[in-house]
Amino acid sequence: MRKDEVSGSLFDAPKEEPRDVRTRLHDPLCPPKISIEPHTHARSDDPATSKQAAHTLEFAAKQALMICEALTHIGCGTVYEISDALRGELLPHQLHKRCADAHEAGLIRVQQIDGVDVTRKGPTGRPCRVWELSPKAGS
Repeated sequence: MRKDEVSGSLFDAPKEEPRDVRTRLHDPLCPPKISIEPHTHARSDDPATSKQAAHTLEFAAKQALMICEALTHIGCGTVYEISDALRGELLPHQLHKRCADAHEAGLIRVQQIDGVDVTRKGPTGRPCRVWELSPKAGS
């Protein structure tokens, strides 16, 4: 199926109860707290247009929603697996930054077993963190 043939949600699978992630992220009483500090999203040597864009950062919350929706669907995954679940809407190099923002906001966390971060090999064979929804995101 081509990307332009998909309608509605990125995923057809039913969402888990209670209170799915999209409801939590769109709740005006409990909006996502995504890091929107402009200095974290634009370098000092970036052009003025990039610095202006860093101040608008609406995309960060939308992309956090996409990450949470993907993790709701797949359970957990590396940035490569999340990118695959999003059908390439966000590429792994973009997900590195957006996952860090979502983690800082408490929406996702690195999966752990006995206090040790879980990793899986990425396409290059290097270990990649495995991300999962935090309990905060689903509540």
